[in-house]
Amino acid sequence: MSNALEVQLLLEQDRCKPGTRSLHALLRLEAGGRTDRKRPPLDLVACIDVSGSMAGGKLRAVQQALHALASELSAQDRLGITSFESSVHQVLPPTPMHAEGKAQLRAAVEILADAGSTFMSGGLKGAVSDLRSAPPPHSDAVRRVLLFTDGHANRGLAEDDRTGWSALLATELDGLSVSWFGFGEDHDAEFLAWLSDQSRGNAYVAKDEDAIKDAFAQELGGLLGVRATGVELSISVAGGKAVLLNEEKSSLSDGVLRVQLDDLSCEERKDLVLSLELPRTKARAGAVELKVTARWNDAVTNLPQSQELSATLAFATRPGDAPRTEVTEAAAVVFAANAQKRARDFAEQQRYEDAAAAIREAVQRLEAVGTPRAKALAERLAPFAFDYGDARSYGTSKSKLMAARRALSKQRSSGSDLDVMFLTEQKRDMQERFRAHEAVQQPDDTGAAADPQDRDLVRRLEDALRRARNPRRGGTT
Repeated sequence: MSNALEVQLLLEQDRCKPGTRSLHALLRLEAGGRTDRKRPPLDLVACIDVSGSMAGGKLRAVQQALHALASELSAQDRLGITSFESSVHQVLPPTPMHAEGKAQLRAAVEILADAGSTFMSGGLKGAVSDLRSAPPPHSDAVRRVLLFTDGHANRGLAEDDRTGWSALLATELDGLSVSWFGFGEDHDAEFLAWLSDQSRGNAYVAKDEDAIKDAFAQELGGLLGVRATGVELSISVAGGKAVLLNEEKSSLSDGVLRVQLDDLSCEERKDLVLSLELPRTKARAGAVELKVTARWNDAVTNLPQSQELSATLAFATRPGDAPRTEVTEAAAVVFAANAQKRARDFAEQQRYEDAAAAIREAVQRLEAVGTPRAKALAERLAPFAFDYGDARSYGTSKSKLMAARRALSKQRSSGSDLDVMFLTEQKRDMQERFRAHEAVQQPDDTGAAADPQDRDLVRRLEDALRRARNPRRGGTT
């Protein structure tokens, strides 16, 4: 069986003129394609905001997304539901998704109802507790909370209490991860993006009700297709050093750059751009060697894998090589991602013209590369200069801009207009299935599930939920 991950190392030039002090290098990681071998089981809890603002179409779209989510899981997977508003409720404990479990899930989804305020920190703590309530069915299970909200936390930890949230995540997660889904412009998209980085998950913006299913589909497609986990890279430059230009976890110690990456799914590609600082002693003659060691676990076989790579940069008196297009393009993409971050910082300081100028500079650099991919990205990025252009435009576009910035920075979908650049086939297929999906049992006019067995389950679940409404989760976290 082929490697779960292939790593390619490319220098901007193999030979450069004397006196060159720096240049770019590209580390391209590509996860293997689909496999017929077993996949890791999923152990999931959907943590759903059911505060009063979720009434109507939003809540129904979430319910439909949960129906579709369950339909794509199998008996080896578990799915539970935790809801939160002013208080927190276990609607369904993590339940195997065999036929009976799916019937229980359908009934549990139908009793979700809007009420109260937004106790997000309590909801997260309750969902993690529910996920930990029973040992995972398999030691290699992927364990994740999927938290959906449409508003600001107005009970428990406030969104500006980053210290409190960091402490909560550090205390509660212990190996679990959380992906965050925000609806519309009323939630704090920047906050959810920060939380996703702290909790090793993803962040999505659902701009309308139809996009809610797309967001859940992208997340599930990624989870079902996980190919490489625990990805770690070590990079060294003889006599110099390497600096990572992407926004990923990295550290430099004793001249070695170490990078940690999120899990990679089938067919997912990650381009890491390095700025190489070259030693003065080699700048007139000789050569400099770049060494890379990549380590990861194959999610299908659960076995460790590794790959070692090296490249040599030579100095010559004659003109250097022309820059490699792949490296130039990747560097322009990372520059555009960082430009979006600069634009956001400018806009937060009310320097809107500087923010728009940062976007225009990124567009110009992409256009100069001239490749079809760079041109397509420039075309999609150009309208953001208007969104950053004044207080009103920026204020009504924050969620959209955050999603686009994150998509480009993480090089994966996030619910933005740039998703088309990063969607894998597996995620695309899952989106199509979610869009086409109709709940196995549609509700009748009374709101109860149509099937008699489901109606009975609904009644029993409602009774259980009513009994559980008070004591165990009324805290202030």
